[in-house]
Amino acid sequence: MRVCSIIGYKGESLAAPLLVTCLQKMEYRGYDSVGIGTINEGKVSVKKGVGRVEDVDSKLLLKVLPGRIGIGHTRWATHGKVTEENAHPHTSCNGEIAVVHNGIIQNYSELKSMLIRKGHIFKSETDSEVIAHLLEEDYVHSGDLRGAVLNTAKKLNGAFSFIAAFSDGTIAGARFDEPLIVGISNDGYYVSSDVVGFLNYTDRAIFLDNRDVVILKGSEMEMISFDGAPVMRPITQVAWEFGGTVLRARGAAIRAAVPHLRPGPPSCRLLHLPCRARRLPRGTRCWPRGSWRRPRRREKAGTHNGGPA
Repeated sequence: MRVCSIIGYKGESLAAPLLVTCLQKMEYRGYDSVGIGTINEGKVSVKKGVGRVEDVDSKLLLKVLPGRIGIGHTRWATHGKVTEENAHPHTSCNGEIAVVHNGIIQNYSELKSMLIRKGHIFKSETDSEVIAHLLEEDYVHSGDLRGAVLNTAKKLNGAFSFIAAFSDGTIAGARFDEPLIVGISNDGYYVSSDVVGFLNYTDRAIFLDNRDVVILKGSEMEMISFDGAPVMRPITQVAWEFGGTVLRARGAAIRAAVPHLRPGPPSCRLLHLPCRARRLPRGTRCWPRGSWRRPRRREKAGTHNGGPA
């Protein structure tokens, strides 16, 4: 279960504070690094760093980035080490496109080699960065933003969803075998990997189907397939209680997949994720404050963190 959280916003409110709050809601999906990018007066600004959302925000002041359009990401590393360079968003060479991505691009090595031959310079070790350069390559030559998004999505092999922010204020998202959801509020639109991300702000959601693309340009929203044909998806009203239910269900699924873990208090429950990812040996236990210890002796079944299960 290696997943990342992605979020985009375009509306009347300042984007950065909203994005930080949304990412905190989805931090269970990944938290080794975090970053946001905003669009203001035709300029793309990005801040990102290693650590959890709260820590990176305290250090870099993510919330002060200007603009009412932006994207954000929390990472669970798959390609590349946990570094600031590998954190999202990733930008194009000209700095006019920023991208956040969830999933794995299986053919990224071939795409990266092709782009390097065309003069593109990569700054990270990730598979995700190829999306920003593919978009730039197509958009610069054609001038067709819509076409660039479609062509890029069709070139990617693997399971992915991504959100791209362009310097003209357009936000575009695409999905294939990874979730992507549009939230519709009174003051704007959200695009997210999880409804939990924006549920504090709106309960109206559009669950995009596989091979769907959404483009937010101006005040309009367009939904099309990878083939460019218009698509219609229903608006679903999500119960406000759904957010808590999702987190509880995900916690139960994680514990079922990792049987040597016992249900702990809420303060440490979300720390179960890295235990599975790091493949720690059976008997390793989750302790408060993120420390990892192997018990010195066999303990009674049904105990966790020194207390009853």
